[in-house]
Amino acid sequence: MDFISCVTSRKSIRAYKEEKVAKDKILQIIETAGHAPSWANAQPWEFNVVAGATLEKIKELMEEKILNREKPNPDIPFPTFPEEHQQRINEFGKSLFTHLGLDKEGKEKRVQFTIEMHKFFNAPAVIFVTMNKELSLWSLFDLGLVVQNIALMATHENLGTCIQASTVSYPDVLRETLNIPENKNIVCGISIGYPDEKSINNFISNRVTAASLVNFFGF
Repeated sequence: MDFISCVTSRKSIRAYKEEKVAKDKILQIIETAGHAPSWANAQPWEFNVVAGATLEKIKELMEEKILNREKPNPDIPFPTFPEEHQQRINEFGKSLFTHLGLDKEGKEKRVQFTIEMHKFFNAPAVIFVTMNKELSLWSLFDLGLVVQNIALMATHENLGTCIQASTVSYPDVLRETLNIPENKNIVCGISIGYPDEKSINNFISNRVTAASLVNFFGF
């Protein structure tokens, strides 16, 4: 797949086949993604790749948290947005729920979707991205670059991904299961696997046009 196709066809995948992703393939994706630029080549990213029984254990613990209505306590606080950006988020949420038929369903269906989200949409593997807590906000920018590369490389390999903050809502679960030390911030999870053909994967979020965002000078 050519580069432009990788960029324009990449989307969040929320349903996966049971087929496993080979360890070597995931390692190669991360190896290639590591060519992302970073501040003075600091390469602040670290990865914990989870599958099999360990992932199933995390799913169980995540579901318990949701059903017990425990308040999320992510290492990186969830953001608040100015009105313009919050409006885009609201429109996205409404469009997704409409696509899934959840706008007409009761609370129980929405809770089930939240559980599925925290259980990685049943992906066969998840990449948890971490960084040292002593690093600055600039390193979060660097992590964004390498995460985007992972998503694009996965697309190139006919794999799907979903970059999720929800999966790190309860970092104590991940620290307990994966022995992640307290001096590491757990930044996000990347669900990865072969896309299922379910209708949820037909959903594509809108994009603002470049013309509405770009200012040119001297042209």
